[in-house]
Amino acid sequence: MTEEETLPVDFSENALRVATETLSDILEKMGVDADVAATWQEGGSAHGEDVIRIDVTGDSEHLGMLIGRKGETMGALEYLVRVITGNRLEQYVNLIVDVDGYRERRTKQLQRLAIRLAQQVVRNGRSVSLEPMPSYERRIVHIALRENEDVYTESVGDGDYRKVVIYLAE
Repeated sequence: MTEEETLPVDFSENALRVATETLSDILEKMGVDADVAATWQEGGSAHGEDVIRIDVTGDSEHLGMLIGRKGETMGALEYLVRVITGNRLEQYVNLIVDVDGYRERRTKQLQRLAIRLAQQVVRNGRSVSLEPMPSYERRIVHIALRENEDVYTESVGDGDYRKVVIYLAE
């Protein structure tokens, strides 16, 4: 973000308030009792931009429903909050939603998986394809292996079927 594009502090606080209210309203309409807290996270986006991070905590029984299979429901909820918040502020707002620490757990899981599969590629000499995953998860795998000189990674496929392939370095 350039100096001219920097958002004034009052807008930043307003963006946090609007994002929090938007997600809280959606959860209330869904009948989910949860706490919602928004903060600015520096460099939190896939491209290193600042994002609004909204953490949802509360009764684990209902939170699992918000995460969904492999975080799909959480991703859809995030998209919905981003669109509504952006419309209310009349400006694009990048945000991420994390329900009950799911993103942190998933990040660690993907990092361990990437390292284990890279070792397998080195041992067997054959490339390995991971399951299709969203861009932020593919990025985690790429970052986890970028220092490993024995392998390299590429994203292949289109749309929802895009996945990471780990190759043996030559």
